[in-house]
Amino acid sequence: MRDEWTRVVIRALAFASLLSVAVLVWRAQALHGVDPTPSSSETARVVVAGADLTPGMRLAPGIVQTAEWPRSELPPGAFASIEALEGRVLRHPVPRGQPILESFLLPRIPVQIVAV
Repeated sequence: MRDEWTRVVIRALAFASLLSVAVLVWRAQALHGVDPTPSSSETARVVVAGADLTPGMRLAPGIVQTAEWPRSELPPGAFASIEALEGRVLRHPVPRGQPILESFLLPRIPVQIVAV
């Protein structure tokens, strides 16, 4: 019986400690003006992989999607619209949820029709 009571007390103390740490972190963020949810002015729409994509895949609206991304973490070469990527071919694998960057794509090759 005493061992069971000791376990209950230890669990209660562990829970109280975790709760105290959570409250301290929350208060520190509030005091320093940190908002855990960025506002829409702090985010930008970016095109991300809708699934794990492999090299050689031709991009289409069904396999990419847009997502809100923090402006401070927006990688250079990211795309804001799905239409800008339509028909482009991947050079590198892209995991689900990662922004599609220009450096992940094969270069555009203009198609020329030559009369013979």
